[in-house]
Amino acid sequence: LYLGSCIDFIWTTKGRTKVAPLEVLANISKFGITFLIASLSISFLRHFDYQPFQSNTIIDDFTLPDLGQLANNYFYAMMTCFTISVCMQLAVITNNIQGFSSATPFRNPLFQSKSLSDFWGRRWNLIIHEGLKRGIFKPVLKEGGSMWAAQLAAFLASGLFHEYIWSVLFYVTDADLDMSTGECLEGRCYEPKHGKPACFFIYCGICLVVERAIGKKAPFQWMAKNIPLPIRSTLVVMTALPLAHWYTGDWIVGGYFEDHLMGLFKIAYTEA
Repeated sequence: LYLGSCIDFIWTTKGRTKVAPLEVLANISKFGITFLIASLSISFLRHFDYQPFQSNTIIDDFTLPDLGQLANNYFYAMMTCFTISVCMQLAVITNNIQGFSSATPFRNPLFQSKSLSDFWGRRWNLIIHEGLKRGIFKPVLKEGGSMWAAQLAAFLASGLFHEYIWSVLFYVTDADLDMSTGECLEGRCYEPKHGKPACFFIYCGICLVVERAIGKKAPFQWMAKNIPLPIRSTLVVMTALPLAHWYTGDWIVGGYFEDHLMGLFKIAYTEA
């Protein structure tokens, strides 16, 4: 579904905005950089069997991480960000080829996020964000719901939407089965434990509500003014790390990134 996502055009009262040549060149350049980082990140992690840091955590189950897995989860977040982004950035270029300006799917969430609100509201997967904002967040507010209720409703809807995506990603077709026995072919079938993506997004929603409640306190205001942005952004990403493998674990064990790599390039390490 990410690969087939429709990227919004930039609209005005007069219709779709025409794209400028420099914008096209910038988007092509951004696609190239994203393509390169996505390829390198998967190549790096697969060399270590997606476990660069030693861990005993079962990543595709309802488990809490040890310290090694927390570090692994940061690399998973980077890999996930760039593999999704490269697909959407290609769709942006497709819009540009038609002659129109396009919405930006990702705005460097891993390294430029000033807060959780900034990460989820202005930088991470803005295509899904805009859909949830129009379809869930604003309607809840319009019906008299509070800000925190609207935020939690949006994250719950996101979690349920991703549960649906999981059912599509890991749907078993006849091509995955041995026609003579009806058994799954080796490496072709994977059955995730459903509920993990929904729980992950509900957890992230709760973190956002907590930030809204305490973000104006003096210690957090001091951090916002004195801590360099790259460190602040890393701290923001770290809030998701305790349960990040509930999102990425199925993709790793189920072979999504291995399949995704067929559209990228890979570096294979071999023994001399």
